[in-house]
Parts: sequence; C-alpha cells; structure tokens
Amino acid sequence: NFEMGPKFCLKDMLNLELHLFQETVGDIVDEADKQAKIHVQLERIKSIWSTMKLEFEEHKSGVNMLKPSEDLTIALEENMASLQTMQAQGKNVEFFRKDVDFWTDCLR
Repeated sequence: NFEMGPKFCLKDMLNLELHLFQETVGDIVDEADKQAKIHVQLERIKSIWSTMKLEFEEHKSGVNMLKPSEDLTIALEENMASLQTMQAQGKNVEFFRKDVDFWTDCLR
C-alpha cells in the first residue's frame, strides 16, 4: 500500500518494485493510453455536434428538412468512422460504451 501525496518521490516509486512487473505495468499503461484517446475523441465529437449549425429548408410537401452541407457531411463521415474504430477496440471501449453507443445512435 502506498499513498501518492506531495511527499511521494522517486525513492518511494522504486520501493514499489514496479520493474518486477514490467509487462503488467506496460499493459496497464497501454490500456490507459487507448482509453485516453477514446475520451479525447468523444469530447471532440461532443464539441463538434454541440456547435454545429444546422440549416433547414422547406420541402415541396411543406415539411422542413435538414439542408445538407459540406461541413455537415464531412463531420458526419469522420465521426462515424471514429465511432466504428472505437467500437472495435474491445475492452478498451467498455468504460465509454454508453457514450459511444449514444453518439452512434445520434449520428445514424
């Protein structure tokens, strides 16, 4: 057991003997890195769609329909590709599964 406070130093880390568990620590770091990337991508998607200006035009039937734009199409294609990549990351995406599914459903 250890407590990482303001007095935690290199000696304390060496005393943990993490070097004896190099492969396990490496796996944890890799998984954390992949999860951090997923988090950043989800935040970017949220930011894009929360600020996206949507324009509507009246269809001949009198119903307002979404007016397609190049920015909208590009954002949709890029974000859907990112979400599909996230879904393929197995256990790394599980923590974010609800958000990934939410955005996949919203952009479908």
